[in-house]
Amino acid sequence: MKFWFDKLLPKSSFDVSVENVRFCGEITKKSATLAELSGVLSGEFQHACDGCGESVVVKADEKLTLVLSNGIYKGVEGEEFCDAYEFLDGVIDIYEVAQSEIELLNGDYFYCNDCENKR
Repeated sequence: MKFWFDKLLPKSSFDVSVENVRFCGEITKKSATLAELSGVLSGEFQHACDGCGESVVVKADEKLTLVLSNGIYKGVEGEEFCDAYEFLDGVIDIYEVAQSEIELLNGDYFYCNDCENKR
């Protein structure tokens, strides 16, 4: 699912799935080059146990608030650090954002029940 920055409505809803993970929410246009994404990433994905390598099913239920920038994000003075995605072609690709967020989750450590009990 893609949204063009110059055609973005003041509020736009989205709902995509990547394998067994659903990503849904809303994009709010803040300016000609900035938008805010509020959404939920939920479902399950496979991960190799970081202790023994066995396959583990990980449940995801993440609330996300992201800044979407049409071009390089320069931030706002005095603003706290935020999660920002830069789209250099003027197109917001929600599927790409979902895949990236799933990969971030995959970077965490997960253990099967046996390894978790040994820790």
